[in-house]
Amino acid sequence: MKIIKKPIVTEKSLAVYATQHKATFEVALNADKISASKALERIFGVKVLDVKTSSRMGKVKYNRLSKRQSKLSDKKIMVFKLDADSKLDLFEIKNND
Repeated sequence: MKIIKKPIVTEKSLAVYATQHKATFEVALNADKISASKALERIFGVKVLDVKTSSRMGKVKYNRLSKRQSKLSDKKIMVFKLDADSKLDLFEIKNND
């Protein structure tokens, strides 16, 4: 099973990585903090110090034309506090000077 799904790369997550050295990832719904931090350490070779978790329930959308409801998928977001020596190339901002 794939625990780490994808990184969340937004302006806010890049700013938090630059200032506080925290990386944001979407993880599987049944993942816990320990297994997710071990998976991140194994995949990227970084040292995780702390993990914060947030679950987002999917919204229910209503289509006015077909009169049908649909539900968007649920998401689980984890913010990993990394060691000062660890670096992730996904969140590094490159200057083209």
